[in-house]
Amino acid sequence: MLETPSATHLRILKQVMKVSGVCLGVVNMGLMLVWPSVAFADMQRDNSTIYGNSITLSDTQMDFVGSILPAGSLLGTLAGGHLVARIGRRGSMLWLTIPCVLAWVILAVSYNLATILIGRFVNGLYCGLVVVAGWAYAVELPDIAVRGSLAAFPTLFLQLGYIIVLVSGLCLRWYQISFVGIGTSIISVVALWFIPESPSYLIATGREDEARRELRSLRGVHADIEDEINDLRVKNSNLKSVSFFEILKIPDIRKTLIVLFVLFFIHNFCGMQIFTVNMTRIFRESGTLLGEAISSLIVFLTLLVGSTVSIFTINHIGRRNSMVISLSILVVCLVMFGSYVHTTDSEKAARAEEIKKNASAMLTTHTIKVKNESNLVEYHPPHSKITSEILNIVSTHERDESTFKAKNETVMAKSWPRRHRWVPVICLLVFMAGASLGITQVPFILNNEYFPTYIRAQASSICLMASNLLNVLAVQLFTPMQVVLTPAGFYWFTAGICTLGVIFSFAFIVETKDKAIG
Repeated sequence: MLETPSATHLRILKQVMKVSGVCLGVVNMGLMLVWPSVAFADMQRDNSTIYGNSITLSDTQMDFVGSILPAGSLLGTLAGGHLVARIGRRGSMLWLTIPCVLAWVILAVSYNLATILIGRFVNGLYCGLVVVAGWAYAVELPDIAVRGSLAAFPTLFLQLGYIIVLVSGLCLRWYQISFVGIGTSIISVVALWFIPESPSYLIATGREDEARRELRSLRGVHADIEDEINDLRVKNSNLKSVSFFEILKIPDIRKTLIVLFVLFFIHNFCGMQIFTVNMTRIFRESGTLLGEAISSLIVFLTLLVGSTVSIFTINHIGRRNSMVISLSILVVCLVMFGSYVHTTDSEKAARAEEIKKNASAMLTTHTIKVKNESNLVEYHPPHSKITSEILNIVSTHERDESTFKAKNETVMAKSWPRRHRWVPVICLLVFMAGASLGITQVPFILNNEYFPTYIRAQASSICLMASNLLNVLAVQLFTPMQVVLTPAGFYWFTAGICTLGVIFSFAFIVETKDKAIG
């Protein structure tokens, strides 16, 4: 007897609720990642703490606060691989509540730079651990038919965290936002009490009776769960007697690691970091009157909408096609944005040259020197008797310069970049929507689908550590590469990386849609 459609929908809904319960912990990760930008904006308006004293942070110190989280995340990812493999996905998420709440409490009561740095480092530990446990659970729990959709849930909840912290920043002080994080942690713990351990993990660790009970509930009374158990048992049994380092020497595992390293390289160098860093400037130069918080909120809402759409598309078109479509959209946006920047820079250079020529024409036989950048006039009189003559020359020069400036402003107002200031905004929004359809999440999904359950946590943690290092490298190379390649050249270079990503996706991504994972 086949399962009725209503019974199937109810069973899938249970899976959705359980994955969502685990992903509440990922919301906290989103809060932590965006917290610095919201906190710094608030500190610029009022840098007082919960105690009433002031904290003044330099630009360098702000950068340090932002960069210490990836350092903690690197250590957390390394520890997470072993912790998740030892005590399970659900168990790890429960224990993670302790450093999560601790970090938020430290940030809430911070009174100087040192305490903020400690809180941010503990934030990083949590992020590194949760990205291993949360994504593994989301891949292992669902039916094959809906695994792609539910595997995208962590990214969706991550972006929900972005929006929550931005909205909180509109009405709360920087240290009060920590209480939002604490509240989210409490809700997450309550949800985890009603969520089972991953059946795949239970089978891989020999707890098959527990796994059967959970699988019967998840797959339904008409499913042949013994086939699934046997498949998992076979794919993991030959790995238990081999050390993890020996497993890494297996050719198929090595090949998989290399493919994932390249995918994470594309993920970090696809331009996502560029637009995220520059989105406020892009909105400002477009002439919009929106503030930094509202601009960021619009961008992250676009990401959230795109990720919501991807829940329905990634399971139907597959991981490879999602990557190809996503990167193709990014190529178009980066080429358009680079062309806009090139045109703008070219017109600026042409105007600067015109200013220089007009300034040279306005020089008189007297030693009046016009400095273009500062608009200063240097005057070296040959003799004090001709002071009145010089003053008349200066007055004439100022009138000519004022006329030229007015003419230049008119020309600028009619220029192509000024008339098309909406182009970078559209590029930014379409870019974010396109990125959320594939490149922001497919590498993380495949990072868990490609490895057998027994080594999934450890192997995926290696790839995530590589991703963290690549992220740091991308941030550090951003400014030097713009200097070497020019801003427009840098955007085109990034478009080239996305183009190579399309080719690589076609050639090397092994599709996991509708396939069982070990």
